[in-house]
Amino acid sequence: MFGLIKYSDEELDIVSRFMIDHHDEYTKMVRPFLLYDTIVRVGFAFGLSLLLDKVITMVLFGKSLSLFFALVLIAYTLTSFILSGNYAYFILVPKYVKEKSVKYKMLANAVINSVVDSMIMTLLLTLFVAILYRNVVNVSSVLHAKYHIDVTDLYGLFKNLPFIFIHFAMLGII
Repeated sequence: MFGLIKYSDEELDIVSRFMIDHHDEYTKMVRPFLLYDTIVRVGFAFGLSLLLDKVITMVLFGKSLSLFFALVLIAYTLTSFILSGNYAYFILVPKYVKEKSVKYKMLANAVINSVVDSMIMTLLLTLFVAILYRNVVNVSSVLHAKYHIDVTDLYGLFKNLPFIFIHFAMLGII
């Protein structure tokens, strides 16, 4: 449970003792995610695809970039929080760590780790969407120039296109 917030030597002893003493409980809580890692990641990728694909399609056709960033950051933060096992610290730390400063630092590090992971995934997904947007604009301008096909006609292609593979690749980062 180490992260961006540093511990003093005494706090580091408390954290190390906590990690050693409660390793079995932590493993028991995280074990289903470890045993069925691929199945769990596919399930989360499917859920993310259901949640975020409509927003990605909206961004491709010029709508609501702020909604895209908000939903992607929240969805990836929660997913990272669960898949990385940080949720177990939120259950175990308040129960067993008595020192408030250590408790808050450990919980803050769990949140910060998940947020940093989700920011990296959000950046990569934004790059993917930006490249896809550029390609959609190029294809639609060519189709409009040659065949007089409107850009909104391409919306039907992306409305039913699942981005589950890109979400699964993003979950491989965690």
